[in-house]
Amino acid sequence: MAETKKTRFTDIPPDILFHILAKVPAKSLIRCRSVSKLWRDVIDDPRFITTQLSNNVVDESHLVCFCLEGKNLRLIQFNGSDKLTRSNNALRTLPDQVGFYDRDIICEGIFFFKGYRRGSVLFNPLTGESIEVTLMDRDVYGLGFDFKSNVFKFVCIRENITRNNRSVFVFTLGNSKCPWRLIDSDFALPNIYPKSVVGTPGYLHWLTFRGDKESILCFGIEREEFMSILCPKVKSTYIGSAYITSWKQSLAIVYFLSSRKRIEVWVLKDCKSGEWKKAFQTNKVELKKWYDDLGMLAPRPCVPIRIVGEWNDGLLFEIGYHVNYMFYNPNDNSIRFLELVQEGQDFAKVNVFVPTLASLTS
Repeated sequence: MAETKKTRFTDIPPDILFHILAKVPAKSLIRCRSVSKLWRDVIDDPRFITTQLSNNVVDESHLVCFCLEGKNLRLIQFNGSDKLTRSNNALRTLPDQVGFYDRDIICEGIFFFKGYRRGSVLFNPLTGESIEVTLMDRDVYGLGFDFKSNVFKFVCIRENITRNNRSVFVFTLGNSKCPWRLIDSDFALPNIYPKSVVGTPGYLHWLTFRGDKESILCFGIEREEFMSILCPKVKSTYIGSAYITSWKQSLAIVYFLSSRKRIEVWVLKDCKSGEWKKAFQTNKVELKKWYDDLGMLAPRPCVPIRIVGEWNDGLLFEIGYHVNYMFYNPNDNSIRFLELVQEGQDFAKVNVFVPTLASLTS
């Protein structure tokens, strides 16, 4: 009796393998590249990356920590206690161009570091790919992703002091022949908070102000057009009490009310209509107790707040400078206060990271 020939994974035809792997999350694909040369060639094909992105296969979000002393990126471990600890092994070494940076933005797994007296860098931690971006000190910028065309676009709003106007430049990642394009825009651009950009599918959003009124400046990534949306009307707010972030792939605005002892989160239902909906608010008593313990009783405390992002079905906030964190779970309206365990004098900053295989150059 003739033996039945066994079929191995490495015997799967390339076209079938292409469609199977396109449904695998990005983080798992890094391990899949080590199976064989055929699998590596399929995964590295630019057409595969486009297909994988269009399938919208989303990995679980991770907390990562940028450690500038060792110039590496490390995963954050959370075991359910009140401590955040760094993993022993580095996920990726940071590009050589990254020194001390004054800010960073993240879009669909791609990081941007705005350098402090050094160059600025776009960086994919999963693939290790990086490219330099030239910016001026007064530039306002953002990185967005368009799911319809599967492209990343870097937008730069540059102020022309001598002409008393602003120019808008767009850089489409992967288009090395024409890195920057000047686009026509007769939209009256308002004053923009320099550290307030958020990307949602198809749009970039900046928090802006005119006089004592705050609004949202939206940029449609596909059509490359601006629009303005009024912020929701919330009592007991002042300029600077609002922060923007993403929530369930929509824009959200977070208000710290009553001397920052209560939080309200509003979600933008639709960019075109400009309609907002209050999603949830925190328990005032619990948040007040923590602020009282830290002595933050002033109407406008000087302690900086940064929204790290959406994580574990809630929102993570950084309170102060890279040590104290607050996690809000809207499912049970609970608040937990977390501490990042320090390692010497190393500067470390926590961010939310969802892996992607998207290429920066092709």
